[in-house]
Order: sequence, then structure tokens, then C-alpha cells
Amino acid sequence: MPKSLGTGGNIRMNQVVTRGRPSGPRKLGRLRLGILCSFTLLAAPAPNACDPAPPDMTGTWVTKLVTPGNISLPNIPLTATANIEAVIRLHISQSGGNFVHKLEICKLATPTTPDPNALRVTYSPAMLATMGATASIPVYTPTVGGPITIPQFVIQTGSNKVCSGSCVASDFVDSDGDGQPGVTLPASVGIFTVQAYGALTTTINLSSSTLTDAQTITGNAAFSTAGQVLRTNPELLPGGPIQVQPSTPTTPVTAKRLAGDVPCSTVAGMFP
Repeated sequence: MPKSLGTGGNIRMNQVVTRGRPSGPRKLGRLRLGILCSFTLLAAPAPNACDPAPPDMTGTWVTKLVTPGNISLPNIPLTATANIEAVIRLHISQSGGNFVHKLEICKLATPTTPDPNALRVTYSPAMLATMGATASIPVYTPTVGGPITIPQFVIQTGSNKVCSGSCVASDFVDSDGDGQPGVTLPASVGIFTVQAYGALTTTINLSSSTLTDAQTITGNAAFSTAGQVLRTNPELLPGGPIQVQPSTPTTPVTAKRLAGDVPCSTVAGMFP
């Protein structure tokens, strides 16, 4: 669950913040402004007084996606069921006539169920630092209660192409900088532990989203991860496809806005 709208304090995803009704001078002031905006011949309102600024989409939007799914490594005859948990930050800035969206996965866990030790995969900070993508769309005017436009993101890490079993050694790139091909995924199957070197392609689609209020986006997210393991150390498992796949097409999502460019190191700590 989201824990804060800043660097401190807690907030629940379904928490509602209410404001009291205006009274006294505030109510009278709004009445006067309404009269001025309705009868422009009587007085000229201040610029933008009658047309308030649209919601600000820039800043950092944070959420945690949790969904059941499946995870598998190459040549393991069992595909394990798992809870897929991903903490995501989406930073939006404006550059010229475009909204620039930078999405990063700040935390990722795939504990298997019902036995969390059936298949354990570790997603290290060095590996997660490679899990990001940037996309731009033309600037638009959002409205509270209306749909918003978020581009689709394709995160490619560990290789220079999409790998699903057909990549060769020269296609892999040391994205996490540990001297091994691809990205390193420590994995344990029962009592055996290996370092798996591979590549992942993650697709995240948040296109079905609504600006519920000026600080909240709600909607559905579609995401999946597929890739390829080149080899392992020790070589207990041969190379082959790897997959992390939700069991439902979409997952409900609620994202909260933080002011400024809040880094993953802060965002990850907001979600236990």
C-alpha cells in the first residue's frame, strides 16, 4: 500500500481526505467571484480567476502492483505459482510540447505459493537499476474525473534485442555491470542455488487510467516479463526461456502523486 505523499507519514490507498465547506468570508468571497465571472460587464475578474489552472500532471506518481501469477526458469518441469509484487515510480515532466514519462521498477518480488521456497529469485538493486524506460507524448490538458494518457513502456535489460530463447551470446549486454553477460538473477530451487545470467523484456501498459483527483490516478495495469537465461553458475540448469506472467490480464492500480522528482531509493522504502 502507498505509505506517504512525501518523505514522511503514512497514507492508506483508500484513505479519503475531506475539506470543510466554506463559510463566512470564504463563502462570501466565492459568491462575489461567481457574480464577477457571470456578469463580466459589471467587473473584470483577475486573469484565470474564473478558469482555474488544470491539474498538474508533473511530479512522481507511485504505486505498488500486487497480482497472482506464474514464474518459471528454463528446463524446470514445474511452473510455480507466485505473488508478483512490483513497486513502480512514474516521473512526469514537461519538455517543450511533450510530457516526458520515465517509469522505473523500484522493487520487485515473486514469492512462490504456497511454498515460498519452491523457487526463489532475487532481484538485486543493481539489476533493478536497469529496469526503466522513457516515453513521451504531446502535452494535453487533464481534467479531474477524466481519462489521462500514459504511454506503454517496454523495458529491455540484459540484451540489445528481445530474447525469448533465440538469442546467442553476442546478443547479451552486461546491463548491471557485474562482469557477467546479461543481468544476474540469483535463483534457488529447493537446496540448489545458481547465478542465472540472462535478459528480460518487461511490458507495462497503464493506458486505462483516470485522474480521480488532482493527486490520484486509478485504473488497470497490464504487465508481463519474458526473457532468456544464457547460462548459470554453477551450470546446473541449461539456458532457455524465463517468464514472469500474471494470471489475470489486468491488475487494479492506484497511484499517488509526490511533488518533484522522488528517486527509487525513497519510493521503495514507502512500501513494505
